[in-house]
Amino acid sequence: MMINYKKAFLLAVSVSLTVSAAYPASADGTDYYSDESSYSDSEIYYYDDSYDDQYSDSYYDSDSGDYDSGDYSGVYIEDDTDSFNASYNNDASSDTGTGSDESGQTDTDENASEDDGTAGDQEADGSAEEETIKIPPFDSANIVPGEITTNSIPDWPKGPVVECASAFLMEESTGTVLYSSDSDRMYYPSSPVKIMTVLLALENCELSEEVTFTETGVSGATDGATNIAAQVGEVFTVEQCLYAIMLSSANDASLQIAEYVGGTVDFFVEMMNDKALALGCNGTVFTNPTGLTDEAQHTTAHDLALIMNAAMENETFREIAKATTYTIPATNLSGGERNLTNTFTMTDPGSGGYYAGTLAGKEGYTEASGSVLVCTAERDGLRLTCAVMRGEADNTDVQAAALLDYGFTNFRLMDLGSRDFSVMEGGTVCVPIGAISGMVESEDTLTEENTFDRTYTFGGNPVGKATALIVEEKEDTAIADGQKNMEEALENSKAPSIIPYIIIIAAGAAIIGFVISRLLKVLK
Repeated sequence: MMINYKKAFLLAVSVSLTVSAAYPASADGTDYYSDESSYSDSEIYYYDDSYDDQYSDSYYDSDSGDYDSGDYSGVYIEDDTDSFNASYNNDASSDTGTGSDESGQTDTDENASEDDGTAGDQEADGSAEEETIKIPPFDSANIVPGEITTNSIPDWPKGPVVECASAFLMEESTGTVLYSSDSDRMYYPSSPVKIMTVLLALENCELSEEVTFTETGVSGATDGATNIAAQVGEVFTVEQCLYAIMLSSANDASLQIAEYVGGTVDFFVEMMNDKALALGCNGTVFTNPTGLTDEAQHTTAHDLALIMNAAMENETFREIAKATTYTIPATNLSGGERNLTNTFTMTDPGSGGYYAGTLAGKEGYTEASGSVLVCTAERDGLRLTCAVMRGEADNTDVQAAALLDYGFTNFRLMDLGSRDFSVMEGGTVCVPIGAISGMVESEDTLTEENTFDRTYTFGGNPVGKATALIVEEKEDTAIADGQKNMEEALENSKAPSIIPYIIIIAAGAAIIGFVISRLLKVLK
């Protein structure tokens, strides 16, 4: 019997790879699992160094529910698909409509019961992983502002210290980060989640479409949550629901819109996570469309600003968000009007938190998240987006105003594209007031055969982009040849010519000859 060595070799490699996949090695080469040990799906040790900078080495005891310190390389993650809580329980008997929050806490933009949860990470497909990280409970008496990393940029205006754990300020058109204080740390998002809910509805529905409330939406009106007191079978338009969400922060409308757009709330949440990834939100995981605290739901100040920027590109969103009041007329089940008032202080001229130039925004508060606010404001053609997280109630609008003042006072837009004939699109940068074009550097990246992307930086910080055209060498040669020919023509036009003199001499000789011949005839 002949042995097929090739097949034997391939079989050995296959077995080796299978064993390696079942028993992976750590980053330092040591095995997490020994041949003699056994492990369950709910108790697996993973290595994930993406959280090393944010959280100390620890492991999570799935039995006690505690994090214990120890000599570990990463974070101990619970991975039990059977124990994963659904984002919402749409059953009519549900107490809160969430299913994943036994405390029954609600996000009313003003108060909620305490919830000390944890937050998870996100898979590439946009769904929430069963990976949890510890987010410490909010403590208004112990707010520690993060490090202002933008203060280290050379020749950059020093930013103010704000009374919140995380803050972010950016210029909208160029994407320039003007201020960053621990802006990539993950915290509970609260009501600003509803910005994503409204944005997805606008991208997938017509305002005139009718939405019939089911038990899913009505369940969001329990336990004091902000709502419009909708009834099962009551019909609203998409427009009316979106105004209720943005102005009154209605949780029942948020849930019903989620079910209407996604078919189920869970699928809508997947849409939210897909959209977040597409916008570059690397620290965000959504588990519900309301912002109610969930142990796996989190975002960052940076990500909130990106979501707000995307929403502000939608004209209808801007119109809804800037409204101060809105009236929902009587429906098929209600006998009267519903008058809505925008609860966002920074757009209300009658509020102490009003900030001139604010175009839109959303603020929320729970005991787990603290106060969270994101907004966009514009002055003198400069549009800024600001996000602050884990601040005190009734104080985040003050902190946001301080950041906006810093931005409007210290920065301006500069057009570099008009000075460069190769720039086809972009070329505008956001730089400190007083900066000159020579302080801005650029780097080009080839994208197509005849174009490239240009990134402008100031002190190493990106401040703008442009798309430019590559001027081919043969075109340059043709221009140079044309210029040379023109110069030669000019030189030839200046050179002296003897032809006129020859003509004059010939004519003179002819005249003289004629005169002589006439004289000879006369003399004869």
